[in-house]
Amino acid sequence: MAATPEKATVSKSNTLTAIAAPDGYKWVDNGDGTSTLAPAHYVAQIGDVKYESLTEAVAAAGTAETTITLIADAATEGVICGEGVVVPSGSNIIFDLNGLTYEVNGKTVGSTGTETQGFQLLQGSNITFKNGTLKATSPSAQMVIQNYSNLTLENVNVDGTGLSGWAYALSNNCGTVNLTGSTSITAKEGGRAFDTCKFGSYAIPTVNINTTGTITGPIEATGGKLNIENGKFDVTWVTDSHYAAGDIQIKGGVFTAEVPEEYCAEGFVCTDNDDATYKFTVKSNEEAGIFELIDGEPYERTADVQAKKVTYTRTFPHQVSGHLQCWVVPFDYEITEEDMQNLSFYKTHLISAVESATGGVVEDDSKVYLYYQPVEVGTVLKANKPYFVMVNEETTENKTFTFAAEDVTLKAKNDNCLLNVSTSRFNFDFYAAYVSGFKPEAEHWLGVNGKGNLFWNKPTSTLASSYRWYIKVTDNEN
Repeated sequence: MAATPEKATVSKSNTLTAIAAPDGYKWVDNGDGTSTLAPAHYVAQIGDVKYESLTEAVAAAGTAETTITLIADAATEGVICGEGVVVPSGSNIIFDLNGLTYEVNGKTVGSTGTETQGFQLLQGSNITFKNGTLKATSPSAQMVIQNYSNLTLENVNVDGTGLSGWAYALSNNCGTVNLTGSTSITAKEGGRAFDTCKFGSYAIPTVNINTTGTITGPIEATGGKLNIENGKFDVTWVTDSHYAAGDIQIKGGVFTAEVPEEYCAEGFVCTDNDDATYKFTVKSNEEAGIFELIDGEPYERTADVQAKKVTYTRTFPHQVSGHLQCWVVPFDYEITEEDMQNLSFYKTHLISAVESATGGVVEDDSKVYLYYQPVEVGTVLKANKPYFVMVNEETTENKTFTFAAEDVTLKAKNDNCLLNVSTSRFNFDFYAAYVSGFKPEAEHWLGVNGKGNLFWNKPTSTLASSYRWYIKVTDNEN
Protein backbone atom coordinates (compact mmCIF):
# COMPACT_ATOMS: atom_id res chain seq x y z
CA MET A 1 0.00 0.00 0.00
CA ALA A 2 2.76 2.40 0.87
CA ALA A 3 4.53 1.86 -2.44
CA THR A 4 1.63 1.65 -4.87
CA PRO A 5 -1.61 2.51 -3.04
CA GLU A 6 -3.49 3.01 -6.29
CA LYS A 7 -3.10 -0.73 -6.96
CA ALA A 8 -4.34 -1.82 -3.55
CA THR A 9 -7.89 -2.91 -2.91
CA VAL A 10 -8.50 -2.59 0.80
CA SER A 11 -11.85 -3.00 2.54
CA LYS A 12 -12.94 -2.93 6.14
CA SER A 13 -16.02 -3.63 8.14
CA ASN A 14 -17.89 -0.40 8.90
CA THR A 15 -17.85 -1.48 12.54
CA LEU A 16 -14.09 -0.95 12.60
CA THR A 17 -14.33 2.81 13.10
CA ALA A 18 -10.93 3.11 14.73
CA ILE A 19 -9.12 2.42 11.48
CA ALA A 20 -8.25 5.87 10.07
CA ALA A 21 -7.68 6.39 6.37
CA PRO A 22 -4.08 7.22 5.44
CA ASP A 23 -3.32 10.78 4.47
CA GLY A 24 -4.70 11.44 0.99
CA TYR A 25 -7.23 8.61 1.16
CA LYS A 26 -10.75 8.12 2.38
CA TRP A 27 -13.09 5.26 3.22
CA VAL A 28 -15.96 4.91 0.72
CA ASP A 29 -19.10 3.20 2.03
CA ASN A 30 -19.95 0.25 -0.21
CA GLY A 31 -23.51 0.02 1.08
CA ASP A 32 -23.07 -3.56 2.27
CA GLY A 33 -21.59 -2.96 5.68
CA THR A 34 -18.08 -2.49 4.32
CA SER A 35 -16.01 0.45 3.12
CA THR A 36 -13.26 0.58 0.54
CA LEU A 37 -10.15 2.74 0.73
CA ALA A 38 -9.97 5.16 -2.19
CA PRO A 39 -7.87 8.21 -3.07
CA ALA A 40 -9.26 11.52 -1.77
CA HIS A 41 -9.04 14.72 -3.81
CA TYR A 42 -9.23 17.48 -1.21
CA VAL A 43 -9.45 21.02 -2.59
CA ALA A 44 -10.15 23.11 0.53
CA GLN A 45 -9.80 23.00 4.26
CA ILE A 46 -11.15 24.63 7.42
CA GLY A 47 -8.42 24.44 10.00
CA ASP A 48 -7.11 20.87 9.79
CA VAL A 49 -10.28 19.42 8.28
CA LYS A 50 -10.17 18.93 4.52
CA TYR A 51 -12.99 18.87 1.98
CA GLU A 52 -13.27 17.53 -1.54
CA SER A 53 -15.31 20.50 -2.77
CA LEU A 54 -15.96 24.09 -1.89
CA THR A 55 -19.64 23.25 -1.53
CA GLU A 56 -18.80 20.75 1.23
CA ALA A 57 -16.59 23.31 2.96
CA VAL A 58 -19.30 26.00 2.78
CA ALA A 59 -21.86 23.59 4.27
CA ALA A 60 -19.45 22.80 7.12
CA ALA A 61 -18.84 26.48 7.81
CA GLY A 62 -22.36 27.16 9.06
CA THR A 63 -22.98 30.72 10.24
CA ALA A 64 -19.86 31.25 12.34
CA GLU A 65 -17.00 33.33 10.97
CA THR A 66 -14.94 30.79 9.05
CA THR A 67 -11.91 30.80 6.78
CA ILE A 68 -11.92 28.31 3.91
CA THR A 69 -8.50 27.91 2.31
CA LEU A 70 -7.77 26.34 -1.08
CA ILE A 71 -5.15 23.55 -0.92
CA ALA A 72 -2.12 24.20 -3.10
CA ASP A 73 -1.44 20.48 -3.70
CA ALA A 74 -4.90 20.14 -5.25
CA ALA A 75 -4.01 22.57 -8.04
CA THR A 76 -2.68 21.74 -11.48
CA GLU A 77 -0.38 24.52 -12.60
CA GLY A 78 -2.00 26.75 -9.99
CA VAL A 79 -5.61 26.01 -11.04
CA ILE A 80 -8.31 24.12 -9.16
CA CYS A 81 -11.33 23.25 -11.28
CA GLY A 82 -14.74 22.53 -9.83
CA GLU A 83 -18.44 23.15 -9.87
CA GLY A 84 -20.25 26.36 -8.99
CA VAL A 85 -20.88 27.28 -5.36
CA VAL A 86 -23.92 28.69 -3.57
CA VAL A 87 -23.15 30.55 -0.34
CA PRO A 88 -26.38 30.61 1.69
CA SER A 89 -27.85 33.54 3.59
CA GLY A 90 -26.37 34.10 7.01
CA SER A 91 -22.87 32.92 6.06
CA ASN A 92 -19.75 34.64 7.33
CA ILE A 93 -16.94 33.21 5.22
CA ILE A 94 -13.45 34.27 4.17
CA PHE A 95 -12.32 32.39 1.07
CA ASP A 96 -8.50 32.38 1.05
CA LEU A 97 -7.63 31.46 -2.51
CA ASN A 98 -4.04 30.93 -1.40
CA GLY A 99 -2.56 32.43 -4.56
CA LEU A 100 -4.46 29.92 -6.74
CA THR A 101 -7.14 30.13 -9.41
CA TYR A 102 -10.55 28.57 -8.79
CA GLU A 103 -12.14 27.84 -12.16
CA VAL A 104 -15.79 26.86 -12.45
CA ASN A 105 -15.75 24.46 -15.40
CA GLY A 106 -18.52 22.13 -14.24
CA LYS A 107 -22.11 22.58 -13.16
CA THR A 108 -23.09 26.22 -12.61
CA VAL A 109 -25.49 27.51 -9.93
CA GLY A 110 -28.25 30.07 -9.49
CA SER A 111 -31.94 30.45 -8.88
CA THR A 112 -34.34 28.20 -10.77
CA GLY A 113 -34.09 29.00 -14.45
CA THR A 114 -30.92 31.10 -14.02
CA GLU A 115 -28.30 28.45 -13.18
CA THR A 116 -25.64 30.42 -15.05
CA GLN A 117 -23.36 31.53 -12.23
CA GLY A 118 -20.00 30.43 -10.90
CA PHE A 119 -20.77 31.75 -7.43
CA GLN A 120 -24.14 32.77 -6.05
CA LEU A 121 -23.71 34.76 -2.83
CA LEU A 122 -27.05 35.22 -1.10
CA GLN A 123 -28.15 38.25 0.92
CA GLY A 124 -27.55 38.57 4.62
CA SER A 125 -24.04 37.11 4.33
CA ASN A 126 -20.60 38.64 4.82
CA ILE A 127 -18.23 37.18 2.25
CA THR A 128 -14.56 37.87 1.50
CA PHE A 129 -12.45 36.45 -1.31
CA LYS A 130 -8.75 37.19 -1.11
CA ASN A 131 -5.42 36.41 -2.75
CA GLY A 132 -6.17 34.66 -6.02
CA THR A 133 -8.25 34.42 -9.18
CA LEU A 134 -11.88 33.49 -9.81
CA LYS A 135 -13.05 32.53 -13.27
CA ALA A 136 -15.80 30.52 -14.97
CA THR A 137 -15.41 28.64 -18.25
CA SER A 138 -18.34 26.24 -18.12
CA PRO A 139 -20.45 26.48 -21.31
CA SER A 140 -23.42 27.52 -19.15
CA ALA A 141 -21.54 30.21 -17.20
CA GLN A 142 -22.66 33.80 -17.82
CA MET A 143 -21.45 35.28 -14.51
CA VAL A 144 -18.39 34.57 -12.41
CA ILE A 145 -20.14 36.02 -9.32
CA GLN A 146 -23.79 36.85 -8.76
CA ASN A 147 -23.77 38.84 -5.54
CA TYR A 148 -26.48 39.74 -3.04
CA SER A 149 -24.20 39.70 0.03
CA ASN A 150 -21.83 42.15 1.68
CA LEU A 151 -18.79 41.24 -0.39
CA THR A 152 -15.12 42.15 -0.16
CA LEU A 153 -12.66 41.30 -2.93
CA GLU A 154 -9.11 41.73 -1.65
CA ASN A 155 -6.22 41.14 -4.05
CA VAL A 156 -8.53 39.13 -6.33
CA ASN A 157 -8.66 38.89 -10.10
CA VAL A 158 -12.20 38.26 -11.36
CA ASP A 159 -11.71 36.93 -14.88
CA GLY A 160 -14.84 37.02 -17.04
CA THR A 161 -13.13 36.35 -20.37
CA GLY A 162 -14.27 32.71 -20.45
CA LEU A 163 -17.97 33.44 -19.97
CA SER A 164 -20.67 32.88 -22.56
CA GLY A 165 -23.86 34.69 -23.47
CA TRP A 166 -24.92 37.87 -21.63
CA ALA A 167 -21.79 37.96 -19.52
CA TYR A 168 -21.04 39.79 -16.26
CA ALA A 169 -17.76 39.13 -14.49
CA LEU A 170 -19.43 40.44 -11.31
CA SER A 171 -23.12 41.25 -10.93
CA ASN A 172 -24.31 43.15 -7.83
CA ASN A 173 -27.99 43.28 -6.95
CA CYS A 174 -27.81 43.82 -3.20
CA GLY A 175 -25.36 44.49 -0.37
CA THR A 176 -22.17 46.51 -0.04
CA VAL A 177 -19.23 45.52 -2.24
CA ASN A 178 -15.64 46.62 -1.54
CA LEU A 179 -12.88 46.17 -4.11
CA THR A 180 -9.57 46.57 -2.28
CA GLY A 181 -5.86 45.78 -2.49
CA SER A 182 -4.91 44.91 -6.07
CA THR A 183 -8.31 43.58 -7.14
CA SER A 184 -8.95 43.57 -10.90
CA ILE A 185 -12.03 42.73 -12.97
CA THR A 186 -11.90 41.80 -16.64
CA ALA A 187 -14.98 41.53 -18.82
CA LYS A 188 -15.55 39.23 -21.75
CA GLU A 189 -15.55 41.11 -25.04
CA GLY A 190 -19.11 42.31 -25.46
CA GLY A 191 -19.90 41.64 -21.81
CA ARG A 192 -19.80 43.71 -18.61
CA ALA A 193 -17.05 44.09 -16.03
CA PHE A 194 -19.65 44.60 -13.31
CA ASP A 195 -22.94 46.26 -12.53
CA THR A 196 -24.53 47.99 -9.58
CA CYS A 197 -28.16 47.32 -10.24
CA LYS A 198 -31.48 47.94 -8.54
CA PHE A 199 -33.23 44.58 -8.68
CA GLY A 200 -36.74 43.71 -7.53
CA SER A 201 -37.39 44.38 -3.84
CA TYR A 202 -33.74 44.04 -2.83
CA ALA A 203 -32.02 46.96 -1.15
CA ILE A 204 -29.95 48.79 -3.74
CA PRO A 205 -26.28 47.72 -3.84
CA THR A 206 -23.31 49.99 -3.20
CA VAL A 207 -19.96 49.28 -4.86
CA ASN A 208 -16.84 50.93 -3.40
CA ILE A 209 -13.59 50.72 -5.39
CA ASN A 210 -10.20 51.49 -3.87
CA THR A 211 -7.73 49.26 -5.66
CA THR A 212 -4.40 49.38 -7.43
CA GLY A 213 -5.77 46.88 -9.96
CA THR A 214 -7.50 47.41 -13.30
CA ILE A 215 -11.16 47.34 -14.27
CA THR A 216 -11.56 46.42 -17.93
CA GLY A 217 -14.89 46.52 -19.73
CA PRO A 218 -18.21 48.32 -19.41
CA ILE A 219 -19.55 49.37 -16.01
CA GLU A 220 -23.32 49.24 -15.75
CA ALA A 221 -24.93 51.68 -13.28
CA THR A 222 -28.63 50.95 -13.22
CA GLY A 223 -29.97 52.07 -9.89
CA GLY A 224 -27.23 51.15 -7.43
CA LYS A 225 -24.43 53.33 -6.03
CA LEU A 226 -20.82 53.43 -7.20
CA ASN A 227 -17.99 55.17 -5.35
CA ILE A 228 -14.49 55.17 -6.85
CA GLU A 229 -11.37 56.34 -5.00
CA ASN A 230 -8.57 54.55 -6.84
CA GLY A 231 -7.82 52.10 -9.62
CA LYS A 232 -7.07 51.90 -13.32
CA PHE A 233 -10.10 51.96 -15.59
CA ASP A 234 -10.41 50.99 -19.26
CA VAL A 235 -14.17 51.28 -19.21
CA THR A 236 -17.29 52.61 -20.82
CA TRP A 237 -20.48 53.56 -18.99
CA VAL A 238 -23.91 51.96 -19.33
CA THR A 239 -27.02 53.43 -17.65
CA ASP A 240 -30.78 53.16 -18.01
CA SER A 241 -33.90 54.77 -16.58
CA HIS A 242 -33.05 53.47 -13.09
CA TYR A 243 -29.88 55.58 -13.00
CA ALA A 244 -30.16 58.85 -11.07
CA ALA A 245 -27.77 61.79 -10.89
CA GLY A 246 -25.33 61.22 -8.06
CA ASP A 247 -25.37 57.41 -8.28
CA ILE A 248 -21.77 57.53 -9.53
CA GLN A 249 -19.28 59.45 -7.36
CA ILE A 250 -15.62 59.42 -8.49
CA LYS A 251 -12.77 60.93 -6.46
CA GLY A 252 -9.73 59.19 -7.91
CA GLY A 253 -8.28 56.68 -10.34
CA VAL A 254 -6.75 56.74 -13.82
CA PHE A 255 -9.06 56.39 -16.84
CA THR A 256 -8.40 55.76 -20.51
CA ALA A 257 -11.23 58.11 -21.50
CA GLU A 258 -12.48 61.37 -20.08
CA VAL A 259 -15.17 60.82 -17.46
CA PRO A 260 -18.45 62.73 -17.75
CA GLU A 261 -18.54 65.68 -15.38
CA GLU A 262 -21.74 64.43 -13.75
CA TYR A 263 -19.82 61.43 -12.38
CA CYS A 264 -17.26 63.61 -10.59
CA ALA A 265 -17.76 63.74 -6.83
CA GLU A 266 -18.26 67.19 -5.37
CA GLY A 267 -14.96 69.03 -5.17
CA PHE A 268 -13.21 66.79 -7.75
CA VAL A 269 -12.41 67.23 -11.42
CA CYS A 270 -11.28 64.91 -14.22
CA THR A 271 -8.08 66.22 -15.82
CA ASP A 272 -6.00 65.23 -18.84
CA ASN A 273 -2.65 63.58 -17.99
CA ASP A 274 -1.29 64.43 -21.47
CA ASP A 275 -0.56 60.71 -22.02
CA ALA A 276 -3.95 59.49 -23.29
CA THR A 277 -5.17 58.98 -19.72
CA TYR A 278 -7.25 61.02 -17.34
CA LYS A 279 -7.02 61.37 -13.58
CA PHE A 280 -9.09 62.84 -10.79
CA THR A 281 -7.80 65.67 -8.65
CA VAL A 282 -9.26 67.91 -6.00
CA LYS A 283 -10.67 71.06 -7.50
CA SER A 284 -9.12 74.32 -6.55
CA ASN A 285 -11.47 76.46 -4.52
CA GLU A 286 -12.27 78.56 -7.56
CA GLU A 287 -12.92 75.48 -9.73
CA ALA A 288 -15.31 74.36 -6.99
CA GLY A 289 -16.94 77.79 -6.97
CA ILE A 290 -15.60 78.65 -3.51
CA PHE A 291 -13.97 82.03 -2.98
CA GLU A 292 -12.25 83.36 0.13
CA LEU A 293 -11.83 87.10 0.55
CA ILE A 294 -9.51 88.33 3.29
CA ASP A 295 -9.69 91.89 4.56
CA GLY A 296 -6.48 93.73 3.74
CA GLU A 297 -5.57 91.48 0.82
CA PRO A 298 -5.95 92.88 -2.70
CA TYR A 299 -9.04 92.08 -4.74
CA GLU A 300 -8.28 91.76 -8.46
CA ARG A 301 -11.19 89.93 -10.13
CA THR A 302 -12.00 91.56 -13.47
CA ALA A 303 -15.10 89.52 -14.43
CA ASP A 304 -18.24 88.42 -12.61
CA VAL A 305 -18.45 84.76 -11.63
CA GLN A 306 -21.22 82.63 -10.15
CA ALA A 307 -20.05 81.42 -6.75
CA LYS A 308 -21.22 78.43 -4.78
CA LYS A 309 -19.85 80.07 -1.64
CA VAL A 310 -18.05 83.30 -0.80
CA THR A 311 -16.51 84.15 2.54
CA TYR A 312 -15.15 87.49 3.68
CA THR A 313 -12.98 87.42 6.80
CA ARG A 314 -12.32 90.66 8.65
CA THR A 315 -10.49 91.51 11.84
CA PHE A 316 -11.67 94.59 13.73
CA PRO A 317 -9.04 96.25 15.91
CA HIS A 318 -9.73 96.64 19.61
CA GLN A 319 -11.69 99.82 20.04
CA VAL A 320 -14.41 101.54 21.94
CA SER A 321 -18.00 101.17 20.85
CA GLY A 322 -19.18 103.64 18.25
CA HIS A 323 -16.23 103.60 15.85
CA LEU A 324 -17.70 103.22 12.37
CA GLN A 325 -15.73 101.33 9.72
CA CYS A 326 -16.21 101.23 5.96
CA TRP A 327 -17.84 98.19 4.36
CA VAL A 328 -17.81 97.44 0.65
CA VAL A 329 -17.62 93.88 -0.68
CA PRO A 330 -18.20 92.49 -4.21
CA PHE A 331 -21.12 90.20 -3.35
CA ASP A 332 -24.60 90.56 -1.88
CA TYR A 333 -24.60 89.78 1.84
CA GLU A 334 -27.71 89.23 3.97
CA ILE A 335 -27.29 90.31 7.59
CA THR A 336 -27.95 87.49 10.06
CA GLU A 337 -29.10 87.47 13.67
CA GLU A 338 -25.66 86.19 14.64
CA ASP A 339 -24.07 89.20 12.94
CA MET A 340 -26.26 91.60 14.91
CA GLN A 341 -25.22 90.05 18.22
CA ASN A 342 -21.78 91.55 17.71
CA LEU A 343 -22.06 94.19 15.00
CA SER A 344 -24.27 96.95 13.66
CA PHE A 345 -24.61 97.96 10.02
CA TYR A 346 -25.60 101.32 8.54
CA LYS A 347 -26.36 102.77 5.13
CA THR A 348 -25.57 106.29 3.98
CA HIS A 349 -28.54 108.63 4.15
CA LEU A 350 -27.20 112.10 3.40
CA ILE A 351 -23.92 113.98 3.11
CA SER A 352 -23.20 117.69 2.94
CA ALA A 353 -20.29 120.07 3.30
CA VAL A 354 -19.77 123.75 4.06
CA GLU A 355 -18.52 125.90 1.25
CA SER A 356 -15.96 128.62 1.80
CA ALA A 357 -16.89 132.29 1.92
CA THR A 358 -15.46 132.68 -1.54
CA GLY A 359 -16.91 129.39 -2.79
CA GLY A 360 -15.25 126.02 -3.23
CA VAL A 361 -14.38 123.16 -0.91
CA VAL A 362 -13.44 123.79 2.70
CA GLU A 363 -11.03 121.01 3.66
CA ASP A 364 -11.99 120.98 7.31
CA ASP A 365 -13.06 117.65 8.82
CA SER A 366 -15.60 119.40 11.01
CA LYS A 367 -17.29 121.03 8.02
CA VAL A 368 -18.51 117.72 6.48
CA TYR A 369 -21.66 116.01 7.69
CA LEU A 370 -22.45 112.40 6.86
CA TYR A 371 -25.80 111.02 7.97
CA TYR A 372 -26.55 107.30 8.12
CA GLN A 373 -29.34 104.95 9.14
CA PRO A 374 -29.20 101.53 10.85
CA VAL A 375 -30.33 98.46 8.91
CA GLU A 376 -32.00 95.36 10.34
CA VAL A 377 -31.54 91.58 10.30
CA GLY A 378 -32.39 90.26 6.84
CA THR A 379 -31.24 93.40 5.04
CA VAL A 380 -29.16 92.59 1.98
CA LEU A 381 -26.03 94.70 1.70
CA LYS A 382 -25.62 95.07 -2.04
CA ALA A 383 -22.42 94.17 -3.85
CA ASN A 384 -20.07 97.08 -4.44
CA LYS A 385 -22.16 99.53 -2.44
CA PRO A 386 -20.79 101.60 0.48
CA TYR A 387 -21.99 100.86 4.03
CA PHE A 388 -20.77 101.25 7.59
CA VAL A 389 -20.13 98.44 10.09
CA MET A 390 -19.45 98.86 13.80
CA VAL A 391 -18.50 96.58 16.70
CA ASN A 392 -21.28 96.91 19.26
CA GLU A 393 -19.28 96.70 22.48
CA GLU A 394 -15.96 97.99 23.66
CA THR A 395 -13.21 95.43 23.12
CA THR A 396 -9.76 95.00 24.57
CA GLU A 397 -8.57 92.68 21.81
CA ASN A 398 -8.99 92.28 18.09
CA LYS A 399 -12.17 90.57 16.93
CA THR A 400 -12.33 88.44 13.78
CA PHE A 401 -15.57 87.62 11.96
CA THR A 402 -16.26 85.62 8.80
CA PHE A 403 -19.22 86.55 6.63
CA ALA A 404 -20.46 83.82 4.26
CA ALA A 405 -22.88 83.87 1.34
CA GLU A 406 -23.95 80.95 -0.85
CA ASP A 407 -25.07 80.84 -4.48
CA VAL A 408 -24.28 84.46 -5.22
CA THR A 409 -22.62 86.40 -8.00
CA LEU A 410 -19.11 87.48 -7.11
CA LYS A 411 -18.75 90.79 -8.88
CA ALA A 412 -15.68 92.11 -10.60
CA LYS A 413 -13.96 95.00 -8.93
CA ASN A 414 -15.78 98.21 -9.82
CA ASP A 415 -13.48 101.12 -10.60
CA ASN A 416 -16.45 103.33 -11.38
CA CYS A 417 -18.57 105.35 -8.99
CA LEU A 418 -20.45 103.15 -6.51
CA LEU A 419 -22.82 105.83 -5.27
CA ASN A 420 -23.39 109.50 -6.03
CA VAL A 421 -24.84 112.01 -3.58
CA SER A 422 -25.25 115.61 -4.76
CA THR A 423 -26.07 118.89 -3.14
CA SER A 424 -26.65 122.20 -4.85
CA ARG A 425 -22.94 122.93 -4.60
CA PHE A 426 -21.02 119.64 -4.34
CA ASN A 427 -20.92 116.14 -5.82
CA PHE A 428 -19.92 113.32 -3.48
CA ASP A 429 -18.91 110.23 -5.46
CA PHE A 430 -18.16 107.02 -3.53
CA TYR A 431 -15.43 104.70 -4.87
CA ALA A 432 -14.01 101.35 -3.69
CA ALA A 433 -10.40 100.68 -2.72
CA TYR A 434 -9.20 97.17 -3.57
CA VAL A 435 -5.67 97.31 -2.18
CA SER A 436 -4.19 98.45 1.10
CA GLY A 437 -2.27 101.73 1.09
CA PHE A 438 -4.29 103.03 -1.86
CA LYS A 439 -3.95 106.73 -2.70
CA PRO A 440 -6.89 108.08 -4.75
CA GLU A 441 -6.12 110.27 -7.74
CA ALA A 442 -8.36 113.20 -6.86
CA GLU A 443 -7.76 116.77 -5.77
CA HIS A 444 -10.29 116.54 -2.96
CA TRP A 445 -11.28 113.28 -1.31
CA LEU A 446 -12.51 112.02 2.01
CA GLY A 447 -11.68 108.82 3.84
CA VAL A 448 -12.74 107.25 7.13
CA ASN A 449 -10.06 106.86 9.81
CA GLY A 450 -9.71 104.16 12.48
CA LYS A 451 -11.92 106.07 14.87
CA GLY A 452 -14.76 106.21 12.37
CA ASN A 453 -14.27 109.89 11.52
CA LEU A 454 -14.16 111.43 8.07
CA PHE A 455 -10.84 113.01 7.14
CA TRP A 456 -9.75 115.15 4.22
CA ASN A 457 -6.86 113.96 2.11
CA LYS A 458 -3.39 115.29 2.85
CA PRO A 459 -0.27 114.86 0.70
CA THR A 460 0.60 111.64 2.54
CA SER A 461 -2.94 110.32 3.00
CA THR A 462 -3.73 106.73 1.92
CA LEU A 463 -6.45 104.21 2.66
CA ALA A 464 -5.23 101.71 5.23
CA SER A 465 -6.88 98.57 3.88
CA SER A 466 -8.74 96.97 0.97
CA TYR A 467 -12.54 96.58 0.99
CA ARG A 468 -12.86 100.21 1.99
CA TRP A 469 -14.46 103.16 0.29
CA TYR A 470 -13.58 106.82 -0.14
CA ILE A 471 -15.43 109.90 -1.44
CA LYS A 472 -14.31 112.16 -4.27
CA VAL A 473 -15.62 115.69 -3.74
CA THR A 474 -16.11 118.07 -6.68
CA ASP A 475 -17.43 121.59 -6.78
CA ASN A 476 -20.37 121.95 -9.18
CA GLU A 477 -19.51 125.59 -9.85
CA ASN A 478 -15.84 125.07 -10.72
